[in-house]
Amino acid sequence: MSNEEQPQQNVATLQVICGAILVMPLVYMGGAIAMRFAGAVPETGFADLDDQTSLILTAAFLVAGISTAVFSSKIKQMILNAPGIGSVTPETRFKAVMVAMALSESGAVMGFLVILLAGNVVYGAVLCGLSFAMTCFHFPSRSWLERGE
Repeated sequence: MSNEEQPQQNVATLQVICGAILVMPLVYMGGAIAMRFAGAVPETGFADLDDQTSLILTAAFLVAGISTAVFSSKIKQMILNAPGIGSVTPETRFKAVMVAMALSESGAVMGFLVILLAGNVVYGAVLCGLSFAMTCFHFPSRSWLERGE
């Protein structure tokens, strides 16, 4: 294998890893909605909370999920611009993307919990959808990983 093929193969491997993370919000949403409509999750969720407590729980998860998804871009920029990094290598860019994608994906986990605990499919799906959109936003292109373009 030539020296030119090795970096391209590394970038392709990094993109496959990111692709696996990218589909996870869809897996959470699909799994939770399928369980809910199959009857495995009660209509009021596993927690069987009163309406007011369910609303508070859903609101807390919505705020936390939206916050992590929205601020994931800021965190990625903070990692890339951290003092002492010097030149930003493809590995540093990949690490920043992994952190940002993980933060974005956490909204889908919260949406999954909203569906399971409170039985609220609409808000759970909104969180999973936002999480998927932000994770797509962070998906790295080959040129960005290699050269930061």
